[in-house]
Amino acid sequence: MADDDASSSREQTPQISTPSTADLSHIAASPRPGRGAGSATQAAHMELTGLLAALINSGELAPGVRLPAERDMCKQFGVSRTTVRHVLDRLERQNLITRHVGRGTFVAEPKTVHTMSMPESMVTSAEEASTYREVYRDMHVPNDRMRELMTVDEDEEVSRTARVRFVGGRSVSVEVVHLPTAVGGAVDDELLATGPLGVALAAAGVEVARARQRYDPVLSAPWESDLLDVPPGTPLMLVTRRSWDHEDRVVEYTLEYHRADRNSFLIEVTAL
Repeated sequence: MADDDASSSREQTPQISTPSTADLSHIAASPRPGRGAGSATQAAHMELTGLLAALINSGELAPGVRLPAERDMCKQFGVSRTTVRHVLDRLERQNLITRHVGRGTFVAEPKTVHTMSMPESMVTSAEEASTYREVYRDMHVPNDRMRELMTVDEDEEVSRTARVRFVGGRSVSVEVVHLPTAVGGAVDDELLATGPLGVALAAAGVEVARARQRYDPVLSAPWESDLLDVPPGTPLMLVTRRSWDHEDRVVEYTLEYHRADRNSFLIEVTAL
């Protein structure tokens, strides 16, 4: 879904400022020895893709800037329309641009990057500062599966809080936090409503010793779609997490629904 806050000044179409070597017509018109014209076209395709990706990643083409029309890019870079379309397809798959029918092609907004360490990811899960808006809070009796995961007694209620997380003013995820009664009663309501879960747990004296996270691609239901401002059926990344304290008691069970177009997950693996 297109963001509605893009100003008209940001949508002005620029002439892409590039080095003199950005004229790729010499590549497209000169097949390499022993190879057909297809290899020259592929070379122009790869060079133009690399050039535009570098301009976007360096910030020279800023988020929200509209790229020239395909015919203008053909003229500027001396390549065919087929080459330009292949380049734009590749940049879109790399999440560097977004295309909107009737509006044009724009440099994509950067994604929120999450680190997978624990408990750090519960405290500083994004490089940019996050804000939260609480949607609802209640007490409920979990179903059999959740009761097993949280190791709570039959008919025992758990605290449930739903909230939307924003980064840079944009909604990036919906979080549904479940806390055992003992933990939920100790956590400060304001901290839970407005800040990272790890901060609220630490302030309540709850120390997270370990956690387990699972990642599943899902399609958004109407409830998540409304909160994240996306159409129903939009791809999301569902992160399911359980955390334990040093006495191996479950202290939280959380479901996080992340917009796939605004989040990226970084997992660093080291040798044992």
